[in-house]
Amino acid sequence: KVPYSFNGRFGESIQKLCGITLAQEQDEETVTAPKVKGGAEAGLFGDAPKPSITLIGTSFSRSAQLDTNFLGFLKEYTQADIYDATISGGGIDDPLIAYLSSADFKTSPPKMIVWEIPGHYVLARKDALFLDEIVPSALGECSNPVADFKNNAVDGKTIDLFQNISNKDVQGDGYYIRLKFDKPVDKKIELLFHYEDNKDASYSFKRNARYPFDGLFHVQLPYKKTKDGTLLTLDSIELTPDKQLSNLTVSGQLCPMPSDLITDIHGTTTDSKSSKNIGFMQKIKNYFSKGQ
Repeated sequence: KVPYSFNGRFGESIQKLCGITLAQEQDEETVTAPKVKGGAEAGLFGDAPKPSITLIGTSFSRSAQLDTNFLGFLKEYTQADIYDATISGGGIDDPLIAYLSSADFKTSPPKMIVWEIPGHYVLARKDALFLDEIVPSALGECSNPVADFKNNAVDGKTIDLFQNISNKDVQGDGYYIRLKFDKPVDKKIELLFHYEDNKDASYSFKRNARYPFDGLFHVQLPYKKTKDGTLLTLDSIELTPDKQLSNLTVSGQLCPMPSDLITDIHGTTTDSKSSKNIGFMQKIKNYFSKGQ
């Protein structure tokens, strides 16, 4: 343990608002190190095996200003090596989405993911829309798309994706979209879903400035119903990129969700979005419990 001083986030705000100088906060930095270095643990020719546990977290797991050594404590008490996929300042959503979309996850999926979520986050709240991206990001590219397209030019204007999709009889939310740009995209991306009877839905991808921009976007389809509960058919999907996005192309797939990941997410509560998010957490549990 090593003592050190730092300026806390709230202290910085107080100093700015009140014009006073506060004393620095005091803490001790704890560092965890392996007992054995090299040898058998290093693997053949020095290539260590990929850890079977991955940590995904916020600044509470790793921060440039305050190192809580959360990763070190996890390693110590689990007696296991852990891969750190935390993004400091990335919130609870960006680190998870970035990792599930990555080649690391696709080629060497862990047996366990530790998702650090601060206590003040409520996953069932209506604005936790990123839950629509989690399972599709883990699934990634599909081999049996309902529809696809390749290398559509992007020039800052609205693009009609998936030609003649109204003939595919797409209903409900048992589908997801995968978009892949040929260059990293750090601007706003919005999808507009048109259903029969002039019903619309939209989804905006929101990325923190610290997100490792990769040009990949995944989201599960929203669903629209009539007053009597009949699911409406999807007519078209439009992509509305930021006006500054140009000189790049996008490819996409409309993929069916695996049947074992489709659960009853509509619920009977009046807060349909909350019940839907709870259903998504069940999907996450189903996905990882199958060891995929």
